[in-house]
Amino acid sequence: MFSRAKMAEVAYADDEELDYASGGDGMANQMIAVEGAAVTGSGTVEFVIPGRTTVPEDYSQKKLTVNVFDLSAEESYITVPKLEERAYLNAKFTNTTDFPMLSGNADIFQGSTYMGRRSIPHIAAGQELELSMGMIEAIKVERKTMEDFVDKGGIFGNKRKLNYGWITTITNNTPREIEIVVKEQMPVSRNSQIEIDDIEFSPELKSEPKQGIFDWRLKIPASGKTETSIRFTVEHPKDLDVMGL
Repeated sequence: MFSRAKMAEVAYADDEELDYASGGDGMANQMIAVEGAAVTGSGTVEFVIPGRTTVPEDYSQKKLTVNVFDLSAEESYITVPKLEERAYLNAKFTNTTDFPMLSGNADIFQGSTYMGRRSIPHIAAGQELELSMGMIEAIKVERKTMEDFVDKGGIFGNKRKLNYGWITTITNNTPREIEIVVKEQMPVSRNSQIEIDDIEFSPELKSEPKQGIFDWRLKIPASGKTETSIRFTVEHPKDLDVMGL
């Protein structure tokens, strides 16, 4: 936010933190088909486990397969270069069974690759959940300041005009085409003496930024790369120090 003292600060909307969603034992154990599951009038669920098993008398734990089922997931990649030069894979799925998935841990796999263990919440029947599959090493993200664009402004009368710009390069080293969401930010002026102008986005945005936050949804071919960039100018009284850019 801006201070009316001798110094003013250009405000960004709060940094969006990637919610590197949940996962652990729970998913591994739940991705396992029940003879039958019935929801009783009290809202509890009863699972019928086929066959017989031996229960230890010494109170030690024993795991039993309760259910095995398949869920279709919609994959999406996301990166927030301003916060972290990495790309993450998210999987969105719906609990299409007739019973809830209990909260717990889930061991996350992408194919045969182990992605780590995370906690998942209670998922009611028919509920949708987006789960992070973790960082994808094969997608490289690099965000740089445009050396030929920053601080090339001058002083005009009683005002100072500065140019700023960043460029992000995303390289897809996977063997297939991907679609990735690139989230970015630009400053928002709340001080009438500070003007942010000459804004350029590449590629062009499909929707206007909200509180300075915007994104691109891009397709990158296998072994291909793409770039995004943002440029803008900041003009303010030369005796006013601007911070936060």
